[in-house]
Amino acid sequence: KLKKVKVKDYVIIHPGFGGIGKNKYPAKLWPLERYAKVIDFIIKNYKIDVLITGSKKEKEFADKIIEKIETKKSVINVCGLFSLEELAYIISKTKLIIAPNTSVVHFASVFNSPLIELDGVGRPYQWSPWRKDKNYKVLFHDEVCTGCNGTECRKKTTECMKAISVEEVVKEIKEFLN
Repeated sequence: KLKKVKVKDYVIIHPGFGGIGKNKYPAKLWPLERYAKVIDFIIKNYKIDVLITGSKKEKEFADKIIEKIETKKSVINVCGLFSLEELAYIISKTKLIIAPNTSVVHFASVFNSPLIELDGVGRPYQWSPWRKDKNYKVLFHDEVCTGCNGTECRKKTTECMKAISVEEVVKEIKEFLN
């Protein structure tokens, strides 16, 4: 399937998670325009493709991100294209994965794939992989955690995810891809 989409070296952006479309204020959703800025940075600074992964239901979120990207030619929306086993395989081969705390984070952990986890709920010690290595960075700001229930922000602000800046993610990307 990767040959069909003409991809060899790639970074995975996985913006979705279970329940992404079910909640009005999804607690794990980093702003889509920020994903777009991060993808633009990757494309401008590295000769690498970007795969946006997710379920079929998450395709619309990927499309919204792609709409906001300046250079679209190196970005491929593969939401719904891979089975769970195939997704695990492409995660094992990626140069980097950027995602909220969801199943792909745990797949990346199993394969020791380079990973930047965006964890707004501020409890990475509870749900994140038990990794302490150079291939793993979790970004969170517990000083703005709103005490959500993990799926929907109770304060209806999602300020914890908004506290993670594009600049923080870019700084970590440089550490992984340089």
